[in-house]
Amino acid sequence: MMLKDNGDGTISDSCTGLMWQQAENAEEMNYEDAVAFCKNLILAGNSDWRLPTKEELVALAQIGDEPLRTFFLELQQERYWAFTRRSELGWAESPDRIAYTVDFDPDSGNYCRPTTYFRVYKYFVRGVRTGGKSQPIKSEVVSSNEALRTLRARVERLGIDHPRQQRPDLDPQLDMQLPWIARTLEEAATALESGRDPFGNPITDAQVISGLRKLVQMVCDNRFLSAMDLGHPGIHTALQRCMAELEVIIHGIEGHPPAASPPPASKGVKTLISLCTKMGILFPNQYVNQAVEELMQEGEPGSRALALLIRELMECRSPKITHALAAAGRIAPTPELVDAVRAVAEAPELTEAPDHPSFTPEITGGGRVGWTSGTHRKVVGKALQAEELLKGHE
Repeated sequence: MMLKDNGDGTISDSCTGLMWQQAENAEEMNYEDAVAFCKNLILAGNSDWRLPTKEELVALAQIGDEPLRTFFLELQQERYWAFTRRSELGWAESPDRIAYTVDFDPDSGNYCRPTTYFRVYKYFVRGVRTGGKSQPIKSEVVSSNEALRTLRARVERLGIDHPRQQRPDLDPQLDMQLPWIARTLEEAATALESGRDPFGNPITDAQVISGLRKLVQMVCDNRFLSAMDLGHPGIHTALQRCMAELEVIIHGIEGHPPAASPPPASKGVKTLISLCTKMGILFPNQYVNQAVEELMQEGEPGSRALALLIRELMECRSPKITHALAAAGRIAPTPELVDAVRAVAEAPELTEAPDHPSFTPEITGGGRVGWTSGTHRKVVGKALQAEELLKGHE
């Protein structure tokens, strides 16, 4: 912890490069007023104050209640509003009505965690600005380089987790695909650092981004995934998740917030994905029961991860969504999970086909995917049943 009282109503954090408003507003306010308050704040000769992001608030809360009280004498053991972009709420049915908060109450089950609440609710506010007389924050490019190399290592690991199936009828070029993807990620990271391609020619960030987008498009093509799955059984879902993470990194290089965070790691969700992608499973309830146990142990992160899975299954119009709905009704609800189940209950039979479906639709054609009428009735019934069970948990 490197906090410093500047003696002018502000606190500087040399670890993050942020300057914080020392005394929060005495009155709680709704989200829109919180944004306006910070925007109009003039303090210590600075007028570039803003509402902090959830990541910035979490980092501050993690310092600990007692150390923080040494610097923030009026610290409230309550929720504080976090600036929320619409793109962070892709899972929500009504993203314009909710926003993130971070709880600073050590006795709360949500301590140091970002949670969403309706914007009309009133919580505390603390302004922040960048420029706290400290070492600079890492640039987005440096962070993106590290993320690309971490992702490269994950891709290399896929060859171990999904060993090559030795079959004479398979194209031997399949053996080269994972090393090629990993090499491309490493070359992109190096190009961002040096401004040069592998042949020493000048290259711009825009050209690197274009190449990475082509990589995502190629790897997520169903024909490529099907071929890879033949050579490395079960690898297609892991590859899709790697490419979803690469999309987030690309947004970071561009200087934009990610369209959506990568799905949280969840053993329960992995169990359900296995159930939804394997053929010929004789006792699916055993998988559901195992997933429920794992999700209950994971708590709110598991519930939010399940919400993301349900939305993916719904967008693909997968008939296997009934398994995820069966699990949803048996775990503690979060707003994300309640919204996801409600969205399924209101979903029509047909919808526009996603660009890169993660799961196999029941019916497809004409640029659309859908459920049959019978499956649609079954799915809606399961969603309504899960919704009632979730209400019982509240």
